[in-house]
Amino acid sequence: MTDQKILVIDPQLAGIAGDMFVAALMDLGADINAVVAAMEASVNYVPNCDTVTVKPQPIARSHIGGLFLDIHIEETYTTRPGKVLLNAVQTMTKDLRLSKPAAVYAKRAIQILVDAEAMVHRHPPEKVHLHGAGSVDTVLDIIGAATALENLGIADANSTKYYTLPIAVGGGTFMSGHGQLAAPGPAVTNILTKYKLTFKGGPHTHEMATPTGISLLAALNPVSTQVFPELVPIAVGYGAGTGEIPGVPNLLRFVLGKSSLTSTPQEGESSSR
Repeated sequence: MTDQKILVIDPQLAGIAGDMFVAALMDLGADINAVVAAMEASVNYVPNCDTVTVKPQPIARSHIGGLFLDIHIEETYTTRPGKVLLNAVQTMTKDLRLSKPAAVYAKRAIQILVDAEAMVHRHPPEKVHLHGAGSVDTVLDIIGAATALENLGIADANSTKYYTLPIAVGGGTFMSGHGQLAAPGPAVTNILTKYKLTFKGGPHTHEMATPTGISLLAALNPVSTQVFPELVPIAVGYGAGTGEIPGVPNLLRFVLGKSSLTSTPQEGESSSR
């Protein structure tokens, strides 16, 4: 019998953001202290950043419990070159001694984000400057996610299969570093299109899928599915977004499970245990 791990990301109701992604992995069982330490270390790798503190807090959204990341950042920037964030993530994966699968995942996630922003601006990736996505919280979310996946033993695509349910992207317009934009934003739309991720509008009229959150999801190369795949569940984690969403719980749900495949007994071999 072989067991393959399965991770299902469920952004159907609350969408997806970087901090929600990391919080859901923590709630799933990742070592909170280890993940927080890795995230807070980003202050040493991004210029013009003075303070980064991450405080995980149990919280309820629509009376359903989850984990919320209270993140406080003091930094000075208008834009940052994409290559600064790329270099920060790459250097951190080495200094933190992340496993090869976790390091590959982190570098893939930041590259997806930078490439998407470059497409928006019609600039080469090595020359693009990031506005909102240029904040240090992009780096700490990516490093936090990679550290948590490694800690849970699900960073390796050779032993874990990833699925995503349809992504709620919100609707209407929202303010950004580029002024007023329509949801989903341009970078998010680019990633959704390139990686063939199924999404839907609503259920609320604001931005519900952020570039960092979508990049973290796309970096897993998940299978898009309308319903849960067959699995034996092991654990469930909820990552809370900021504030309440009228009518739905503002929670990103992760379900970790396994798929047990029983091999056919050979001639003369008993299948009983």
